[in-house]
Amino acid sequence: MITAKKFVSQALTGKYIGTPYSELDCQALLEKILKDCGEKRDWRGSNHMWRDALSEKHPIANEMNIPAGAWLFTVKNDGGEKERGYNDNEGNAAHVGVYLGFSRVIHSTTGGVQWDDISRARWTHYGLAKCIDYTVPYASEKEIDEYYKSRNTYNLNKGGGDNGTVVPAENPPVYDTPAPLPAIDVDALTEAFRKWVLSFKGV
Repeated sequence: MITAKKFVSQALTGKYIGTPYSELDCQALLEKILKDCGEKRDWRGSNHMWRDALSEKHPIANEMNIPAGAWLFTVKNDGGEKERGYNDNEGNAAHVGVYLGFSRVIHSTTGGVQWDDISRARWTHYGLAKCIDYTVPYASEKEIDEYYKSRNTYNLNKGGGDNGTVVPAENPPVYDTPAPLPAIDVDALTEAFRKWVLSFKGV
């Protein structure tokens, strides 16, 4: 088992962004991050992950209650799970990504591995992975509170393609990738990422 801090830090610094979907689909991206953390896993797809890999799962109602390192899912009630051999009431978990905290998500879709925002309608549910320890918080309650106080001045750039970039509500430049993060320890990385997020949140 690995800590959520290690998992998120690997997702942020692993240089996965831009990898084509043909090389890393949504399931393979999570497996790759886990493997790079020393945890080897092999699921049959996002539906298998939804049913087998989680210790708990919930609809997304309030992102403040979702710990960094949680797995985000697009769960549809379209019967698609039956085509994959599942005849239950769990729905069709058609897509999966990683919540990085502070509203940021990494996932792989048709455009390849990219950043996203948890406010996007695609994310309907989240789950806590059995192989990840979430007991050590990724950020303090004060940092989280300060961040969410700043979110009311920002919106999602829905006109910029599928990259899910978060931009200022006025005069919106596009932030396709975060500022480069140095190879530093996890605590320093946490602080660097928090400052990066807040730097374009108007704080």
